[in-house]
Amino acid sequence: MQNVSEIKQPLNRMKQEITTAEDSSSDIIRDASLYTACAYIYQLTIFAVGMVNKRFLGPENAGIWALFLMVMSYVSLHPLGLIDGTERQIAFYRGMGKENYARRIKDNMFGTVGLSSIT
Repeated sequence: MQNVSEIKQPLNRMKQEITTAEDSSSDIIRDASLYTACAYIYQLTIFAVGMVNKRFLGPENAGIWALFLMVMSYVSLHPLGLIDGTERQIAFYRGMGKENYARRIKDNMFGTVGLSSIT
């Protein structure tokens, strides 16, 4: 059995960790400022990398590179929500106690996504 001093220690630590509204608002402002600064640095870096790429690739190859990037962004959509829907269905059928049916859905999803990733 625990004695009273062992129980009071976590309570004392919890009281020390409670912050005031001023502390949390300054944390929010600091975090938002850091996020904004990082976003600007990221945008400037992407711009500089794009300029360097255009310089080395030339006009024709830069267009091919832009086409490649566009195709890659569209390819990321190939499952078309299949994975998210499958997660919902598996949870539903497991909750109903139909483990075998949930396993079949999982196997079908992996097969479909695997085949679509080849193309």
